[in-house]
Amino acid sequence: MKIAILADPVDTQQAGIHSFTVMAIKALIRNRGSHEIILIRQKKTDEFENCTQYVVKDKAFPPGYDALRIFHMIPRLVGRLNVDVVIHPAHFGPFNIPAGIKRVTIMHDLSFLITPQYHRWHSQFLQRLFIPRIFRQADLIVTNSKYTTHTIVERYPQYQEKTETLLLGKNPAYYPDESRSELLKMGIDASYIHFLGTIEPRKDLKTLLEAYRLVRAQSPHQHFLLVIAGARGWKNKTFEEAYHQHPYREDIILPGRVSIEAARQLHTHSLGLIYPSLFEGFGLPILEAFSCGARVITADNTSLPEVGGSVAHYFKTGNAEELADLIAEVIDESASVVYKQQALDWSDSFSWDKYARSLLERIETLEN
Repeated sequence: MKIAILADPVDTQQAGIHSFTVMAIKALIRNRGSHEIILIRQKKTDEFENCTQYVVKDKAFPPGYDALRIFHMIPRLVGRLNVDVVIHPAHFGPFNIPAGIKRVTIMHDLSFLITPQYHRWHSQFLQRLFIPRIFRQADLIVTNSKYTTHTIVERYPQYQEKTETLLLGKNPAYYPDESRSELLKMGIDASYIHFLGTIEPRKDLKTLLEAYRLVRAQSPHQHFLLVIAGARGWKNKTFEEAYHQHPYREDIILPGRVSIEAARQLHTHSLGLIYPSLFEGFGLPILEAFSCGARVITADNTSLPEVGGSVAHYFKTGNAEELADLIAEVIDESASVVYKQQALDWSDSFSWDKYARSLLERIETLEN
């Protein structure tokens, strides 16, 4: 089969969806067998081998071009290429694909329905408008977690039979890294706990800041830093106010977006990753932390228990006191060799090759 992947997230996204798309494409190429993989992108790079890349947009275009590209130019290219299957990795599509070509939509979450307050108005409006049509036209809907599959079945029960859960894989770029060179560049010269992800309301960093205040106040003799790593998202006024008013602000480090090398060292040497998010379709930072042997404390909602398994520590969502108690336990004891091995073993159960093989096997059934 000829399988086309609409790989825009490689060029236009950051954080989770970008990482997902890159790793999924590489795994599909490794496991493609006799299938041909075609990438349709906004620019061509040497990042992917053993596949064909087509560029639809390689320079700045006027307003309205994106819609023309998505709804007309890409479908025409797909038709000319005579592909059998089109995969859209970021759930908003594919659109206007010629009849006879199978459509696979990767659905990361339904947060636009469950937590619309964490989306810009135009984003949730467009998703509410188009997602029912996308689901109706898709031949296969793939989710990253049982939680998202359950949500789809609950909201759109007519699509249960064509919805499949495939858990994501671990990124081999994350592993225990004994170097501290990147930590020193960030000014981290003491014990610390950390968060890694986009700084936005959905991550509930206000609860993390309050839990950090409680632990420091209750145990003034214990000095440890709080590192909040990640790019600034949107609606950050509440976070900024809480940070600037924090009594231990001098011990809170905000390095911004970090490289994979820096993230790897953050996970490896931390007392624990704290992930208080209110909603996740998967939660890649948890898996990345486990891949480095780190402890993880996370909220007990949505898909997070699927990623954390029995290895993570859980607190009730939004409960700063309960989170503070877990942080206090973590800083009182260093991660044991046994725990680190449990984290590493658990991370090994998440395989991109398994993901790709399962996806290809499911796609092959669409021919029947």
